[in-house]
Amino acid sequence: MKKPVRTTASITTEKKKNLSDTAIRISASTGVQVTWTDLLNYVIENYTELAEKKMIKELKKKGDV
Repeated sequence: MKKPVRTTASITTEKKKNLSDTAIRISASTGVQVTWTDLLNYVIENYTELAEKKMIKELKKKGDV
């Protein structure tokens, strides 16, 4: 099985810590080990369309678009 091609993204240490802390809470609540990258991928896969709509609405409201 071929591994997917990977890339990187730059985030601040504060955002990484927030993701990591959240992943730890998920792991503690479920008994399933979740990493911060698991959580980040989950958010990207499940909430990108919602973020797109919300960001467009917010930017239009601000007059940036």
